[in-house]
Amino acid sequence: MGVAGSGLPQGDPDRRDHGCWPGVLGWHREWVSVQTTRELYERQVKDEAAELRSVPHEEREELDPDHQAKGLSWQRPERWRGG
Repeated sequence: MGVAGSGLPQGDPDRRDHGCWPGVLGWHREWVSVQTTRELYERQVKDEAAELRSVPHEEREELDPDHQAKGLSWQRPERWRGG
């Protein structure tokens, strides 16, 4: 069903020839949202890595409950690195 069968007046300039712009704008908003979220997570990871380097004992105390709940230990990653 085209414009002729849609019930819209064919001469209405506000309703014709919009093409794919509404869809393109919707996809653009979605991309911006995903990109912004990705950048936020990347920044958080960098900040946490910096904290882990600057105050490792405090960060380990903060992360220990999470590691223990998942069955992980600090020795395992060090062993994987060959250290």
